[in-house]
Amino acid sequence: MRRKGTMSAQRSAMPNAAVLCFAFLLALPNLALAYATGSAATLACHETMTLSAIADVGWPGDREPPPNETVERVGGFLPARVPEAQRDSWTVPLIIGVRHPDFRDASPSDFVALAAVHAVDPAQSDHCLRQRNMDGLEGNAEAIAACRDFIVNQVAQATGAGEEVNLSAVEKVDVWLDYGRSTELTVNSFAYHMGIALHALQDSFTHTLRTPDGHRVLAVLNYVEIVDGSYDEERDGYEHSSNLDDCELDTEYTDRRVLQALQASRDLLVAVKSGTNTERTAAVRAVLDDWLVYMDMGCTASNDYCDNEALAQPTAGCAATAADGSAAVGALFMLAGLLMVFRRRPSVVVGVLALCVSLGAADAFAQAGAPPAAPPPMEGDRAATPTDPPRVRTRTEEGEEVVTPTNRRANETAEEGSNEQAVDPNRPSETGDSDVDGAVTAAQASGDTVVSVDTEEDELTVIQERRIESDGGSPINQGFGMALSIFGGFDDEVLGVSLGLRSQIGDHFILGVDGEYQKWFSIETSNASRGVANVYLTGIVVWTALGPVEIRSNIHAGISVLLFDYPSADKGSIGPFFGITPLALGIRVHRSLRVTIDPGGIFFEVPALTGVPLAHRHHRFAVGLQWTP
Repeated sequence: MRRKGTMSAQRSAMPNAAVLCFAFLLALPNLALAYATGSAATLACHETMTLSAIADVGWPGDREPPPNETVERVGGFLPARVPEAQRDSWTVPLIIGVRHPDFRDASPSDFVALAAVHAVDPAQSDHCLRQRNMDGLEGNAEAIAACRDFIVNQVAQATGAGEEVNLSAVEKVDVWLDYGRSTELTVNSFAYHMGIALHALQDSFTHTLRTPDGHRVLAVLNYVEIVDGSYDEERDGYEHSSNLDDCELDTEYTDRRVLQALQASRDLLVAVKSGTNTERTAAVRAVLDDWLVYMDMGCTASNDYCDNEALAQPTAGCAATAADGSAAVGALFMLAGLLMVFRRRPSVVVGVLALCVSLGAADAFAQAGAPPAAPPPMEGDRAATPTDPPRVRTRTEEGEEVVTPTNRRANETAEEGSNEQAVDPNRPSETGDSDVDGAVTAAQASGDTVVSVDTEEDELTVIQERRIESDGGSPINQGFGMALSIFGGFDDEVLGVSLGLRSQIGDHFILGVDGEYQKWFSIETSNASRGVANVYLTGIVVWTALGPVEIRSNIHAGISVLLFDYPSADKGSIGPFFGITPLALGIRVHRSLRVTIDPGGIFFEVPALTGVPLAHRHHRFAVGLQWTP
């Protein structure tokens, strides 16, 4: 969050606006996030204010947090990153706590779960909003009283019942981390509950209409009755407003309100820093008496809430509905989605573009590699017809000779000593026999080497580099080859590249060994990590061929190695890797080259098996090349 003279962070207006629109469209009506809690689609207002306040005030008794490697790691995997210098065993739980009222342990993109969290009455006090039946002017006082009680209760849970603040107490909480993980974590109770209390206090500056100095509340906003469709402004008060939630709106009013919320946060942390239990409780209530008291001045909709300056604030972000046109909305979804994933991640953009280019190249190769059309029938006594073609005798790489049968001489074998004449494999035959000439031309166009022509037997002898079964089965190149592919996956989002070796095992089966590198990234947070390296065996079944297109199935099994430190697993952890692609394609573009398209693979890597296994699953789309010389 950028604050003049107080807080700073990079800001990119265009990506933020588009992403906020995307979140707005997906989550109508918008969630009661107040000062936003950080994700790819929202600003890290709460986190930034809280980090600034704790850095200014410090911990009770000026004590230092003890080391805790697991908790410290978590600070690097929250949707709003904790700066590395502040990733300690108390500050990270403080940030988990300040995020808790908005997200609980749900993903920032799980709008169904988040709507359920925000649309219930008890949750309104977490955000200093009216509950149902808190109506009229009396409802303002009731909402403020409920919010104060919530803050006092959270502070009591933070400090404990003893005379000194209990900084050793811990508890287990569920927290959502990058790469789709809801993880149970043991955290410091003081820091966690103080974070929740600070969230409610900070929200009271964006969910209320206040006096210019910020010390008195004139009206409390309503969210829950807007959601259920029963909202009546005269009865229920001013509606929850997203433009008041924007901590970066860059107006004099917004800047002043953020500074007031920041000062109130400092005051609450100071109140619990020292003294006995009784003194701390009195100090907390004094802070609330200073910053969170309702003053009844009769401010209602009929008098524009006493002409409150908040109502004059410009609208934040953007407004778009389905009525604006399906094309525009569709373009907005695509733009916002790309920005969510790719802002600050140019390498991801390159990977996606590479996938698109490969798809285009595969299509071009498929067209370029299609077999040549059969020559038209020739005029004359011996015009070639589909029912009477010349026989072709082929030699495989093993030195065997196989006669491909024709209708005229289905099971005969050419006799040695017949009238054969050697031909130059680099130019068409000049035998004068149009049947044979056409067959020679077609064989050479297919990449075969014509060794000899026997005009009396109406037979060619050619060398082919691949064996083709007479029943129309799939051609498979002999010998060893290589495979290269790039891939992307969703569910748990990945981008990666693989390199492997291939060898024919039987007429319809290819065995391979592969190594791959995956980069993991998160749509919810726009963050990315090095991911895993996988080494595995690959089995490919070639079921049949339709022209140049082979129908395949792939199966993979091997090991997965974690390439970064995760809160629940160390870098270098090893576990199993599995994958299956029920339907895949191999498109022959040259006698030794195929474009491979694997559109529907399901892949599992479990690079850590100790404790709670770190399981990662994705549906994969891969495009590659397979070369067998």
